[in-house]
Amino acid sequence: MARFLAQAQAAQWYVGEAAKRDDPYLAGWAASRLALFACRLVLAHNRVLYPYHMLRTVAEVPDRPDDFADLVRALAIERTPAAAEAVMVSLLLFREWPQAPAGWSTQFMLDSEWNWLDGEPPIDDL
Repeated sequence: MARFLAQAQAAQWYVGEAAKRDDPYLAGWAASRLALFACRLVLAHNRVLYPYHMLRTVAEVPDRPDDFADLVRALAIERTPAAAEAVMVSLLLFREWPQAPAGWSTQFMLDSEWNWLDGEPPIDDL
């Protein structure tokens, strides 16, 4: 869960960077990653495997933040820092999540940029 949270936090940061640069590709990529890992956190919390139709399943799990599926849908459409923040605030107020010991940026780097050094698949594939 700490690794998923680090990915979500990095994606939120990238949404902000996309807005600063007026970069629609980066905004789409980052919003999609934030949606993916925010949902994976909620699914993992509920002990539900990652399904093909993720958002529908997230909307049906018993223990999730209020309006979570709606916030993720809004993020997918808007791709803005405000929408990204709404998803993250919802997650962080929902419960205390495990944190990466070295911080989210270091965990993101290990899982997404340096993972090839030890042959581990990308965190997306776990």
